[in-house]
Amino acid sequence: NATGVDIAITVIGGEVTNGCPNGPRHETLTGVTFEEINLAKSSMAWIVDVLSQQYPGAHVIGAYPLKPDYPALALPAETVTIQFHLEPYDPGFYELPVTAVQSDAQETTTTLQVPVYLLESTIIQ
Repeated sequence: NATGVDIAITVIGGEVTNGCPNGPRHETLTGVTFEEINLAKSSMAWIVDVLSQQYPGAHVIGAYPLKPDYPALALPAETVTIQFHLEPYDPGFYELPVTAVQSDAQETTTTLQVPVYLLESTIIQ
C-alpha cells in the first residue's frame, strides 16, 4: 500500500493585457521557489490540546520543516509545475509557501494549505 499524497503545484505568469494580436499571453517566470513544508501552528496546538485528550499520548510526530524533493525546474517559462510526494505523519493543515518571480521583476508569495485527516477504523472479529 502506498501512503501519502502526490502534490502538483502549477504556477502561471501573470496575464499580459496590452492587446496581444494572438490572444492573451503570460509573463515569463524567471524564478519559482518552494523550499519547505510546515505543519500549521494551529494544527500542532490541536494535536497537543484536543487530540491528546481523546487519544492519550498523542503528540506531534513529524520534524518540521519538511524539505520536499522535486526535479529541477525548467526556467524561464510561462508555466511551471512542481510535483512531489508527501508522506505526512501528523493530521492537520500543512502550509506550502510558493514564491514566483516574473521577468518584469514582479514577485508574489502564496501559502497553499493541504489538509491531512486521520483515518479511524475498527476491526470486528
